[in-house]
Amino acid sequence: MKIEIINQRLYIKEPPETAEGTREYLKAEFNFSEDWSGLTKTAFFRGANGDIVPRLLEEDTCTVPAEVLAASGRVGVSVSGTLGETIITTDIESFFVPATLNGGTPSDPEPTLWQEVLDKLEKVSEVEKKVTELNERCDTIPTRVSQLENDSKYLPADGAISWGRKEGTDKGDRSVALGKDAEASGVYSFAEGELTKATGRGSHAEGFATVANQTASHAEGGGTIASGKYQHVQGKYNVEDTEGEYAHIVGGGADANNRRNIHTVDWDGNAEYAGDVIVNYDGNRIQVGAMLESLIDNHYMHRNIFRGRCLGESITAGQLAVIRDGSFADLYVGDYWEINETKYRIADINYWRNVGYPESEKVQKPHILIVPDTALGSGQMSAGNSTSGGYKSSAMKTVRLNQIANSLPDAFKNILISHKMFSDGSWVNASVDLMNEVMVHGTYICTDGNNRQTSDTQQLALFRLVPELKVVGVNYWLRNVAGSQTYTLISQYGDASSDMATSTYGVRPVFAVG
Repeated sequence: MKIEIINQRLYIKEPPETAEGTREYLKAEFNFSEDWSGLTKTAFFRGANGDIVPRLLEEDTCTVPAEVLAASGRVGVSVSGTLGETIITTDIESFFVPATLNGGTPSDPEPTLWQEVLDKLEKVSEVEKKVTELNERCDTIPTRVSQLENDSKYLPADGAISWGRKEGTDKGDRSVALGKDAEASGVYSFAEGELTKATGRGSHAEGFATVANQTASHAEGGGTIASGKYQHVQGKYNVEDTEGEYAHIVGGGADANNRRNIHTVDWDGNAEYAGDVIVNYDGNRIQVGAMLESLIDNHYMHRNIFRGRCLGESITAGQLAVIRDGSFADLYVGDYWEINETKYRIADINYWRNVGYPESEKVQKPHILIVPDTALGSGQMSAGNSTSGGYKSSAMKTVRLNQIANSLPDAFKNILISHKMFSDGSWVNASVDLMNEVMVHGTYICTDGNNRQTSDTQQLALFRLVPELKVVGVNYWLRNVAGSQTYTLISQYGDASSDMATSTYGVRPVFAVG
């Protein structure tokens, strides 16, 4: 027979095929885990009659004593090891020794009728004897399926059931403990497997060293812990959820000291995975996580997603850092800073990158464009109804926008980016300026056909993604010349329009920071 010892647990891997009365024949071969190295090992055998016989192991082997095989019944086995003051013991496992026949004299070839009657009477007598023994040993003789055999006796229905319940542990009302050292102390709880523990009401623990310690919780696998009400945990060595945040947990830890979760589902149905999620679509396996990563980590995609989240009341050092390093992490078109009840919204990302003249004036710094949700003031394009000299020579460009720039919050004023802009036939310095028709509409509508050359050639991502944000409830100026006396504008109704240069309308600027 082959026996394996792991730490202090003994397992009979190959039960012997033996019989009552065997002598000096049955060998026991033991295989020990590393912590038994160097110890003097002794095997102990307990026969069906209760006698215990020790055998010193030589090369982890011994002969099973004849004394314990002398009578039929279960034979128990355990082992101890000693080294100095150190003593290691194991639990007890057992195997069955069936009865045999020997001795006597040969019987007649053909039993007589009288002998057959005597034999049947003898069998009846044996049955009566068994019944008498059961009556003496049991509280109740089982008469239906609802009555099961317990470790020590037959158990009445509606009581606790124990097949391997851990000694010295509480026994929950109508609980079930099956396996080895299983603990079911919760009312109506169920523990099965080895070293499992079900302490919550109606809880269920199964597998190895699992714990279900809350109402209707369920832990399965190895070393898992279900500490939330109605919670299900599977896998191995999960992170214990003492707050009851999750309905479902899959553990993927290495051991009790190295716990981790590889999948969770909270009570709102939100799922998290430590790895990726694979979706089969049209015959292709798509990694959802990898796809999202390519969107989130690609700053060009940040100008194609409108999020609209408030980023605070000022640009933080961390936000400025991710602008300047060009990652734009956690910044998206439509996000805004709300300062003095005005929302300053991200309108685009790197809009002016590589734009400018001469070559040395091209914008290289990573930057974001900001457009407020409202006009920051009002003013005339010119004091007289003439567009001579264009926007670059207008009172709006030379005076009013400087005033608007000086009134900006310090959070923006100190990190403004200046650049070169093509306007009215030449490159001019720009910082805080009016938008042109292309930036708002994506095309020219009211601009004079002779004054359309520009360096701002694309619609801002903000208005491409959310066109309704073009309208702010008041008329506001755009910088394009519409005629000899008029400039372009956006009306309070959302249409492209124009009006006399002396008209007073809102100033809704665009500027870059970085």
